Amino acid sequence: MSAVLAAVLGAALTGTAGWIAARRRVWRWALGFYAASGVCGYVAFTRGGFLLWAAAAGVAVVAGLLVWHRWGR
Repeated sequence: MSAVLAAVLGAALTGTAGWIAARRRVWRWALGFYAASGVCGYVAFTRGGFLLWAAAAGVAVVAGLLVWHRWGR
């Protein structure tokens, strides 16, 4: 179960980092972060099922909104 939790956390963090890099127009870094997020999401989906994958997506959305609210102004 700890591998799934690490994959969920990794997907959330790398997805948020990719979003920040895209907003700063650093496209190569954004693509790398999004690829890493996809790999982590795939691991979470295959090992933990759909419910855990959906929870990871929710965490990524909330983290992205918090980052946007803080630095997007």
